[in-house]
Amino acid sequence: MQTTLNLRKILAAMVVLMPLLLPGQALQWSYNYGGSNTDFLSRIITSKEGGFMAAGHSISSDHDLPVNSGMFDAWIIKSDDNGHKDFVTVMGGSENEFVADLLQREDSLYLVLINSTSADGDFPANAGSTDIWLKGMNISGTFSAGLRFGGSGNDEATRIVRTLNGGYLIVGKTNSADGTFSGTLGGDDAFCIRLDPQFQVVWARKYGTKDHDGFVDALALPDGSLLFYGSKFIGLANTGWLLKTNPQGDVIDEADIEKFTGFYPVCMQHHDGKFYLAANTDNMIDRVTDQHIMVYVYDENLDYAFMMESGGGAIGTDAIVDMKHYDDDHLLCLVASGTNSGLFTGSHGGYDLFTLLISDDLLNFYSRPFGGSANEGWALKAAGMCLDGTMAVVAGNSYSSDGDLPSHYGMGDGWIFKADPLYSLGLPGEGVAAVAGIQVSPNPAEDEILVSGIPDEAAFITITDLTGRQVFRTGVDRPSVNIPLSGLPSGMYLVRAATKGRVLPPVKFVRR
Repeated sequence: MQTTLNLRKILAAMVVLMPLLLPGQALQWSYNYGGSNTDFLSRIITSKEGGFMAAGHSISSDHDLPVNSGMFDAWIIKSDDNGHKDFVTVMGGSENEFVADLLQREDSLYLVLINSTSADGDFPANAGSTDIWLKGMNISGTFSAGLRFGGSGNDEATRIVRTLNGGYLIVGKTNSADGTFSGTLGGDDAFCIRLDPQFQVVWARKYGTKDHDGFVDALALPDGSLLFYGSKFIGLANTGWLLKTNPQGDVIDEADIEKFTGFYPVCMQHHDGKFYLAANTDNMIDRVTDQHIMVYVYDENLDYAFMMESGGGAIGTDAIVDMKHYDDDHLLCLVASGTNSGLFTGSHGGYDLFTLLISDDLLNFYSRPFGGSANEGWALKAAGMCLDGTMAVVAGNSYSSDGDLPSHYGMGDGWIFKADPLYSLGLPGEGVAAVAGIQVSPNPAEDEILVSGIPDEAAFITITDLTGRQVFRTGVDRPSVNIPLSGLPSGMYLVRAATKGRVLPPVKFVRR
């Protein structure tokens, strides 16, 4: 891709290009959809017929919503390439329905994954608390009767993914011990339901501990094995969790990702022999933010490679809500942020949705906010995106009627917009934050390292091992500092430059 080949040159030359970049071109188009009550969108995919299919839930019955069956209904909206509404479909019963995920098959049938508490209307049966429904939908928005999964407890799906043989995996969490699921490990268990191409259950299995566990994403790997990403509750906090199985669901390997302040998984990507894991964490130590973002990288042996952790410099929340691989060298994250500082400056007010472009080595970051004077992306911290060439198409929720938002119908609206993540990279005053990584030399090192490129606002330098244990810390008031390594065992470490309000992206080095 030409953009891929030239992106690094564009970033390096962006100071020269600044006079050519005009305001208002990052946002290609933006539309609010909804009614006078509360409506949210949280998933969006490209359509093989052109345009986009977005999904969420709605409680309105006017404007863009033709009907409401009781409480929250499942809501699907089809738009053309320019964001104009083609049709809207609503499904529901007298209780709540929430769309968890959707995808499109090669034959143009859409599969919509829904969590439902109803036992009437479009969801005529319920075995307990929340059941899982898989509905088929044609290009005109007409739904099939669908398939129901679950037991007498609470069953919640998070994702449906394709397998190599044309089947599907449905993952989530459950506390049922009957129906689709048998036995219990204690608390909530992570689950996977494997379906064949005809939607027959091949197997349904549960994984986890005696406490609360769940999966948020899955991958069918080229060798036929399956990889699941989620969390399990160990000690006092959630622990990140990678679980690899064979095609029959038997465990092959697993890895735990411990974070003292909690680990909240979001999604994962597989690219160039590495797994990229998006997650959020609470911060109860430095009070950087109430919650901030993390991206971990693991190799195909489930060995830890490196990670980044960052957020704004004020009390508030920065939360990754989605992540895609943008090109051969970059990830694109969608972040709901209410801090208006650090990586996430230039907010229009309240919470904004930021596109955050990250280099694959997790050292360079480029962000841009989209929103209005109220809150966007904040409700349920749920939003989604897909890629249309080099453009990001985002579906989320909105409470504004100014800034990047053209209108507002009542309470929360569904919001769909198309934006260019490459526009105005690093341009001051345009709400873009650019944070370059510090440099460490020599690397590998023996007696000492030189840390250079330290930002002016940095207050101290820390070194941690790969478990997160701090092994060195010093105050700093200059752009470079020499750090002795005596007493450190051989191995890999992470160096961070930190301010009083935030921790900048880490750099790894090896001590021989």
